[in-house]
Amino acid sequence: MYEKLLFPLKINDRTIKNKIMASPPPSFLCEKDGSLSPQFFQYYKHLTKSEPGVLVIEASAISSQGRGWSNQCVITDDLNFLAISELVINIRNHDILPMVQLYHGGINSIPGNYHEVVGPSSIKEKKINATIHELTNLEIENIIEDYKKAASLAWNVGFSGIEINAAEGTLLHQFLSPITNKRKDEYAFGYNNGVLILRKVVKAIKSVAPDLLFSIKLSMRDLIPGGFGLSNAIELANDIKCFGVDLFHITEGLKLGSPSCLHPYFIKADSPVPFWDDALIFKKETNTKTVLAAEIPTPDIAEKYLSKDNCDLISLGRTLNKEPNWITMAKTNQPLEFYKKCKNCFLCTSAKNMQFI
Repeated sequence: MYEKLLFPLKINDRTIKNKIMASPPPSFLCEKDGSLSPQFFQYYKHLTKSEPGVLVIEASAISSQGRGWSNQCVITDDLNFLAISELVINIRNHDILPMVQLYHGGINSIPGNYHEVVGPSSIKEKKINATIHELTNLEIENIIEDYKKAASLAWNVGFSGIEINAAEGTLLHQFLSPITNKRKDEYAFGYNNGVLILRKVVKAIKSVAPDLLFSIKLSMRDLIPGGFGLSNAIELANDIKCFGVDLFHITEGLKLGSPSCLHPYFIKADSPVPFWDDALIFKKETNTKTVLAAEIPTPDIAEKYLSKDNCDLISLGRTLNKEPNWITMAKTNQPLEFYKKCKNCFLCTSAKNMQFI
């Protein structure tokens, strides 16, 4: 029996029934306009049956301009997203804490007919097939307002928590990386590692949803040499945790257009969890609760890192797509072999191939 993995965790006044966070990659099950399809609801109801302690609805764009891929969910102030309230109730009925991840793609967004691709700086990058518009201070304030509106809507439909993605090449991550942030003003990387916009986003969200569990998805290292690193992550976390951050969701780093350019650190053949040692240092230096995200194929590996105090929760993404019964099998101590078939790619399309759809 996996005592650490399956034992409840208390965060503030909330008790999570186990230390497993289901945080799926993009399902590509939304409509082209970002509205929610019947298949989207079926997919998350199916994930609910796997019985994680926390279920995070996949990265949802805070505006049409911020969409990073087609068929991505868009959270705007309309009746479309209110339909998700029924799904949130279903998640709660399984004693699972429902969260939603807020997203803006920045320079990795899809170019549109009526908007430009925007970012901290107008950099030239061969992997980006669009001219990048450097955000003005007013435009930054408008994006912060979009985060605030999305958080308010998430609160209204009944979510128990909000996560903002400041990793994996999102707009907030781009402000935190010297590779993409070449600004010279108060939002520049040279001023407190570019943390100002993230600080303002956190404050804006907390102003409309002060009681919700708050998580930041944060990179430990950029996947490109010369970028954001562990020391930057520690400094940032210590700066911002006082604004009401409950969790740091530790994951990979900067992607530009295509994930084919990887930091050598990430391609470590000896471990399916390449940032486990960073996680241990980060957790001790920041004294915060952390979620470790990686390809965690078996409960044994999850139990190992929880026992060594590398993290407080384990994040399962494509793992639950490949084996929805992962948690049930852990409870009954059954062996897991499915992960050997996984290509461990960056585009998990298995959601579309699941039998329930």
